[in-house]
Amino acid sequence: MKIALKVFFVLVCLTCLILRQNLFIGTFFILIKWLVIIFGLILLFRTRFKGALNVILGVVVVLVIIEASYVKVRQNGDLLSSKKSLNQEVLAVNYNVFFKNKDKAALVDKITQQNADILTIQELTPEWERFLKLKLNYPYFKGLALRGTHGIGIFSRFPLSNVEYVYNNSKLPIAQIVDLNVNGTVCCIANAHLASPAIAVENPDRFFSLIRDNYQLRKSQYAKIQNRINARSAQAKLLIGDLNTTCFEPLYNQIKMYWNDGNSFPRLSIKRNFPNSNKFPPLFTLDYILSAGNTELSKYEVIPGGSSDHLGIRARVKL
Repeated sequence: MKIALKVFFVLVCLTCLILRQNLFIGTFFILIKWLVIIFGLILLFRTRFKGALNVILGVVVVLVIIEASYVKVRQNGDLLSSKKSLNQEVLAVNYNVFFKNKDKAALVDKITQQNADILTIQELTPEWERFLKLKLNYPYFKGLALRGTHGIGIFSRFPLSNVEYVYNNSKLPIAQIVDLNVNGTVCCIANAHLASPAIAVENPDRFFSLIRDNYQLRKSQYAKIQNRINARSAQAKLLIGDLNTTCFEPLYNQIKMYWNDGNSFPRLSIKRNFPNSNKFPPLFTLDYILSAGNTELSKYEVIPGGSSDHLGIRARVKL
């Protein structure tokens, strides 16, 4: 019985490791991998360490520990390179303002209180753009206001240049990438809004097929954005916005290979920002402020209140 249990454990672990980029298996593995480690160690040490099966079991436990620790070996070296002297500090704030929001004034009051140096916006409609420009006092703005959920924009106290947009297959923007110049220090900022999985929630009879398709779409959209960011020469980089991705998905692990997340450890204590409801606290983290290269994040916070379905987020960024 013990041998059969070990064989089953090894097969399950190897399957999870091989298929860890699959949405369902990968998410399951992320959620239970520390339990797998504990159970594997119990199986390993309840008998003397001998025999081929125990050797295989030991190797599998080590592989799972490595995966759980998530050792990051960056191809471009941004995370592992030594930081240059960081002389500038800015406050970055992000809001998905919700294109159907009927109480714009309440949310703008929240935004004004933050006194952000950089304000990234998703679901920027023409009405939202007019209202924000009327109520906020920012000298620089780059954006593309659209009806529905695909509008996007950046307000800034510092000059913005070299603006480009990344589009989905329907020719709608999923990100804008700009160069921010803070007193001579250039930072590349990507303001992103990946595909929403809401259609899966709205169609429970096809939930699993739709959420799987959405996951693949988000992966391809992120890869397209990452490629555009990599083409920029700035040494400091920020990826900010509504990524519609929880920290328990394999895609988040892929993103973390390239980006630092000030809200990332431990996963169970991550500050959540969606949905914003008076009836219960937020359940998920969908919005992020991520840094790479010659940057440091600190004082990450979720901003309580406001009239959007997302709570805002903020972080100090050293450049």
